[in-house]
Amino acid sequence: MTAAGRDTDFSARSMLGQLIDVVGVERCFHELIPQLCDAAFIDIRPVIAHLGWQPSRADRFAADLGLADQIEDLGLRGLVVAAAAAPVPVILGGHSLVVGALMLLNDWVWSEHDRLLTE
Repeated sequence: MTAAGRDTDFSARSMLGQLIDVVGVERCFHELIPQLCDAAFIDIRPVIAHLGWQPSRADRFAADLGLADQIEDLGLRGLVVAAAAAPVPVILGGHSLVVGALMLLNDWVWSEHDRLLTE
């Protein structure tokens, strides 16, 4: 996205960004995401680009850490606050959040789930 310049020309698209456009961050994180999953790991960079926000690097990293009070960009701050208050765990981050280690964790959790069902 960044290498292609799609984050600065506002051509990046995100399904979550579209959902937030339609229903807002509160309803998205407090109602809809909990209906879809037990936990969410979200790369927010495409969402930020889709929504046309241009937060500082410091704001983006503060968002990754859930430090809403340190975020100057009001849109991003609202997203982080809503995600933190969601009834399911929501982990925010960049593209490295959704790499191979997360896939291994997912495999392990499902294996444990299946094992417990058979005991």
